[in-house]
Amino acid sequence: MNVIFTGTTGVRKRKVLEALVSRRAEALQVAHPEIRSVDSNDPAVRRFIRYKDVDQCYQSPGGEPVDVEAVLTDGEITQVRRDWKEAFRRAVAEVRPASSDQYLAVHATYFWHGRPSIPVDLATLAEFQPHAVVSLIDDCYSVWWRVKRRDEQAQRGSYLRLQDVLRWRQFDLWMVQQLVNDLSCFQDERPVPHYVLAVKHPVETLYRLLHHPACLRVYGAHPISDVRNDGDCLSEIAEQYQGPLRNSFTLLEPAAIDEKPLEFAFEQAFTSEQINYRELQKATVALRTECRIPVGEVMVPDDAEMFGEDGLELNAAEVFQVAVLHDKEGKSEIDNQILERDFWLVRMSHRVTGYRPYWSGKTPYGAQGVIAELNLGGRLHKLPKYVGLRSDKRARGASPLHDQVKRVRSVEELSVALEYDQQELRRHVYGGGS
Repeated sequence: MNVIFTGTTGVRKRKVLEALVSRRAEALQVAHPEIRSVDSNDPAVRRFIRYKDVDQCYQSPGGEPVDVEAVLTDGEITQVRRDWKEAFRRAVAEVRPASSDQYLAVHATYFWHGRPSIPVDLATLAEFQPHAVVSLIDDCYSVWWRVKRRDEQAQRGSYLRLQDVLRWRQFDLWMVQQLVNDLSCFQDERPVPHYVLAVKHPVETLYRLLHHPACLRVYGAHPISDVRNDGDCLSEIAEQYQGPLRNSFTLLEPAAIDEKPLEFAFEQAFTSEQINYRELQKATVALRTECRIPVGEVMVPDDAEMFGEDGLELNAAEVFQVAVLHDKEGKSEIDNQILERDFWLVRMSHRVTGYRPYWSGKTPYGAQGVIAELNLGGRLHKLPKYVGLRSDKRARGASPLHDQVKRVRSVEELSVALEYDQQELRRHVYGGGS
């Protein structure tokens, strides 16, 4: 299987690929007993699976390795594209010997000194004949910290603001989607799936997306803002809802990216009377790891040293720009990206599910995000269902839910319905395969 992995700097594409290669090698051991290790550098593994980061394949005219930042700094866009084509073809040559799976990490876009650039040559990309493209994303503050630390260590003199990270991510996603749309013209009109996945998903999610496409893709909506500080509610969601679905299906989890804590951290540090933009530029906001919705085993965890004793220090003006400053509709830049990203995942799924949108004592009028996602699932014919316990009572008034949204009484009832849908998917789309 040929797969291209894209994403901005700082999402740790190579770490994701290492995790995926190990999981894939584990699966191949059943049919190939000569694979005794899951190490990506093991010769037996490399016979079947190889990966390469195109950024490692840039060379000078004399054949010496060149840092990609030097290419971006010194070259005009035409030269950057020529260099990209050569680097891409070198990377392809390195993975071609693998008989089963070939993975490439690619920058579809760069953002250098406030200037976006698009190095990709579509015809060259099509030579690889990708079966799928995966866009990897992560929390903006995690990406910001990694890029800042890297640039400080390399003494590059560049700096990305939080807003730069968010806008680069958005630009990159839409650029990749356009490339994917155009790729079909080079591949006999065969559509190439484009998956958007946060790196704080388990590696099993990525593995099933690529290697078990008949495993039902389930979007798992649940209240977030209203239960964020309630450990019992979060444990219930993780153990009684996400756990069973994760075991049986490809679960797409909205809280795998959680950027709302930036807003809460700012509100804890400043009152509305204190907001003076010039003063904010000199101040900092501390983001603490406990503010984030807990996630289980993930492909790329946050670095242990990222959150110090006093939390992750961020420039207050930068946080204000992305998390507090509202548009005419009363939404911040982060709010708008949450809506767009979650709707993207809904469209990517086979089925949309929700957990307790009318949580007793928490959300009698409904968790707005869950309701919006269930309704989108209804409009897109994703057969949305939500778990509503007997104790969950909706406030009086017309239901905000789409006609297609159905209620079930338990996660067990939901799992039975999803298992039936999964069998139908395998029978009618994949001919009984996995």
